[in-house]
Amino acid sequence: MPETTHKVEIGRVPDEQVDAMQDYLQKLDAELELDPNHMHTLRRVLAGYDSAWTAIEAITPKGVESHG
Repeated sequence: MPETTHKVEIGRVPDEQVDAMQDYLQKLDAELELDPNHMHTLRRVLAGYDSAWTAIEAITPKGVESHG
């Protein structure tokens, strides 16, 4: 496999953006009356995102940039 020189950096989305997405999902659900299973899944994805970043931050040594 050829070597790549691409660098990928990820970072935590600000809490305000996560809150905005939650508000958007709530509005979308109210307007479209989406399947409750779909809404549950979307909400769990957002909750999982937050939990994953919290775990990453907990294991990242102090002073190491986490791009979050």
